[in-house]
Parts: sequence; C-alpha cells; structure tokens
Amino acid sequence: MTGAGAILFVDDDATLREAVVSTLETGGYRVWAASDGQAALELYRAHRSEIDVIVSDVLMPKLDGRGLYDAVRQQDPTVRFVFSTGEGVRAAALLETLEADVPILAKPWTLGAFMRAIGTSTQSAAVSGVDPVKRRLGPTPLRAFAARNRTAEANR
Repeated sequence: MTGAGAILFVDDDATLREAVVSTLETGGYRVWAASDGQAALELYRAHRSEIDVIVSDVLMPKLDGRGLYDAVRQQDPTVRFVFSTGEGVRAAALLETLEADVPILAKPWTLGAFMRAIGTSTQSAAVSGVDPVKRRLGPTPLRAFAARNRTAEANR
C-alpha cells in the first residue's frame, strides 16, 4: 500500500486529524477524515468499497471507536481496523474484548509506527532500519504537530 490506498482516519483532535490527512495525502494516499464515530460510519457507508483500512481514536463524542468498530464489522467482518488512543484505563475497558489481530497504537505515536500499523512497512525498510515513509515524505505536518506538542509539554 506504499503510496497508494485509502484510509478513513477518525479522531476528535482537529489538529492531529489535519496533520495526519495532510501527511498521508502528501504520501499519495486517499484519505477520508471524521471527527467522531457517527460521521465516520456515514463516510464508511458511502465509500465502503474504496476504504482499505480504518484508523480510529477510541474515546470520541457521538459514537466512540468501539461502537464504530462494532457497526462496521456488522457490515463487513473483514475490514481492517487500527485503534489509536491516548487514554489508558478508559480505552482499555472498551477494547478488552477485541480480536487479537486488531492493532492498538498508543498516543503519541510516531509516523513509522502508524505506517506499520496500517500495513505499509516494507521488507527493505525492516532490513535497513530506515522508514521508507519518512524518507519519501521528508518534513511533514505530522512531524510539525509532534514538535509543537513536545514544546508545549516542556513548557508546562
């Protein structure tokens, strides 16, 4: 899926959502984005045949990530899903009965971890230790977002 594919990205953090969408689009991916599970479910229904993977936050308004997962899996039990969360205990309670093959990314995650979770790492990258996405994309909005967050944390 390197440089091609379609991702539905769901997160209620607008800054993160915009950075991820911009980064993925720069890398050649088609991306749909939603701020909550209900909006994501509507996008999924409209573009079901085009979406390769759904990456969703866990705790969101209207419909949480687990509710989205369950609704999507009722329509298609084979859809690829990745969860992303910064909430430990509360998210764990929602996710404890997931199938073992559903990746869960702990925030803050790196671009490399994100790309591996959605299935885009290549054998050459694993051998060389160089993330091909990082090499291909160069500076990205996602890296800028991460840098701003590190600065904000340091200033607290």
